[in-house]
Amino acid sequence: MLVRFDHRAVLVALATVLGSLAAAQAAELDPKAVQIKTPDQFKWRNPSMQPPNNAVLLGDPAQVGSLFVHINSFVPGKFGEAHYHPNDRYVGAYFILEIPPSGQTPVPKEQGPWHGGDPSAAKIILPQDIQWQGARHNEHVVLAGDPSKPGVYVAMSKWPKGSFSHPHFHTADRYVYVLDGTWWVGTGNKFDPEHLAVPVKAGSLASEIGKEVHWAGARDEDATILIFGQGPISNTEVEEAK
Repeated sequence: MLVRFDHRAVLVALATVLGSLAAAQAAELDPKAVQIKTPDQFKWRNPSMQPPNNAVLLGDPAQVGSLFVHINSFVPGKFGEAHYHPNDRYVGAYFILEIPPSGQTPVPKEQGPWHGGDPSAAKIILPQDIQWQGARHNEHVVLAGDPSKPGVYVAMSKWPKGSFSHPHFHTADRYVYVLDGTWWVGTGNKFDPEHLAVPVKAGSLASEIGKEVHWAGARDEDATILIFGQGPISNTEVEEAK
């Protein structure tokens, strides 16, 4: 078999790929609208990363009424003693979200045989029990709270590759933690996912500032994101730049 190697076609293809990479690297976000914190920017309490360990992603545990988010690393087989928290906590694996003041109060151990847990103390939603809403291109679920009402809310959303929101803003700050895949974000009312979007890899946190225009979605692969904040919050679409 004789195969003809077309150098020009290869060079054109290579130039296209390099051009796309350069465009992605050149894209920048308006920090007044969206701020990204990648895993390598997390400030762990123990820099050696030996568990148990934790890093604060957002807020201050002493600032009453604000949102406090931290991420923990645990030692296998080690459990905390019985305790309670002053406010509700929302935990996803090692990801913890709560309203300060943060802390815990130990309670005395009971003697004798274990008599079963209190179902009102913790509500657990397993992956197979999540009730996704919407169609394939817009699957979402509210896990806790209600975004339309005052208080903390926690939601998840699935973005199939090629799907994007269009320029819009939220009435309050909103936070997005990328659970899986790569999520892409752009700022301003110029919608151009190919050239103006910035990739946000899994494990990264994006802060979407209230009343600032942005847009986002999944470009080259599917993405699953965790969304949280304090309600009430709503979205307003804006006119796109020509």
